[in-house]
Amino acid sequence: MIAIDGGFRLGLFLFAGLLLDQKIQIAYALGLVPMAIGLYTGNKVHLDMTSGGMLRVVGALLVLSGAMLFLKVAA
Repeated sequence: MIAIDGGFRLGLFLFAGLLLDQKIQIAYALGLVPMAIGLYTGNKVHLDMTSGGMLRVVGALLVLSGAMLFLKVAA
């Protein structure tokens, strides 16, 4: 479903001409290097991490996101 939705949106954006803007193409090109670095780093970390370590990371991210939501509501 995600691939179908993504393909449908991509087709509509191309048909509407939204992806042909020069500024957007530059932003895409500039985003390729950080994306590649993130994919490589994430893959290395994921392969070296145990399942217990992954659970700790996911738990820490959940606690952090909950604290950020709490701070946003409190402010």
